[in-house]
Amino acid sequence: MSSRLERQILEVLRPRVGERLEAVQYRCYDDEATLEDLSDPDLLLEELLFRFTGGDIFVTWAEDAGLEFLFTVQTLTSSQFHAGSLESYDAREVPYFRSLVGQPLVSAVVFGWNATPFGIRFTFLTGSVSVGSGDHTLVEGSPRDLHRRR
Repeated sequence: MSSRLERQILEVLRPRVGERLEAVQYRCYDDEATLEDLSDPDLLLEELLFRFTGGDIFVTWAEDAGLEFLFTVQTLTSSQFHAGSLESYDAREVPYFRSLVGQPLVSAVVFGWNATPFGIRFTFLTGSVSVGSGDHTLVEGSPRDLHRRR
């Protein structure tokens, strides 16, 4: 799957390869989640913040413009939401991220179908995590987990 959207995602991710993951934050509206919800594999959120030694990456969703599917995953260097509109939750102790914090990013692979990126597989020295999009951002252990949700 090589598309303009995939190239845009990778353009944001490539500079972070080799950098250490310092923090992870779940970001959502205050009525969408609580601290207790963070370990729930079905948690939906507006965006996920990866803080690397060289800068931040926000993984979030976007509406497709003219594509077959309604939503796609996207990466940004700043939030697409207004300041103060989202609650931030420290996700460093969430099972998906616990072993990854402090590790360098080895690679990031975009996956999808029909030129539409649905997710990103982040691989670190100690493991990997997949982040995908529907009408919210989803976090799972593997791309297969995200695919089953479609």
